[in-house]
Amino acid sequence: MNQKKIVVVMGGTSTEASVSRQTGTAILNALKSKGYNAVGMELEPQNFAAQIKDSNCDMVFNALHGKFGEDGLLQGTLDMLGIPYTGSGVLAAAITMDKAASKRVFLGAGISTPRSRTYHRFEMDPGSRHFYTPVQNLSSLRDGMQPAGDSAGIFAARSGKGRFPGFQHWRGHCGEAGRPEGGFGGSL
Repeated sequence: MNQKKIVVVMGGTSTEASVSRQTGTAILNALKSKGYNAVGMELEPQNFAAQIKDSNCDMVFNALHGKFGEDGLLQGTLDMLGIPYTGSGVLAAAITMDKAASKRVFLGAGISTPRSRTYHRFEMDPGSRHFYTPVQNLSSLRDGMQPAGDSAGIFAARSGKGRFPGFQHWRGHCGEAGRPEGGFGGSL
């Protein structure tokens, strides 16, 4: 058995926690089957730094999806503690989790992306004078709607009839921001 201790961090509080647990369990089983000294850890964000230090691990296998695992927060904590981990570093994770920032990086590098606009929480409030703007703007797009951070609230509506209920569903998953976005050749 390999003596280095690997902690597989999974679960957590994001909307993708259940998928993360499935991923983490599969990774944990694979590591153990190869003879690695691996243990699973459910993410408790407020206790993570203390828990990971107490685990005396040699490295972390990041199996988190969404908030904390893909946004640079876990990576930054592990960097400060000097614990190596799998996946991207802080900056890459933070930029790729922020879809509007990712889009700016891609466009700046000359990589084309679907047309979109980011809407912030205050613009998605039914009491806001901006409330219907995202729904109206969808008529010129191929009608994909995505939360700014994760994939749990992606919704595709191709007809006018499905747009408003889809927008309400999307708005419920957005957190602080979200984006209606055009598709690539009908791929949404």
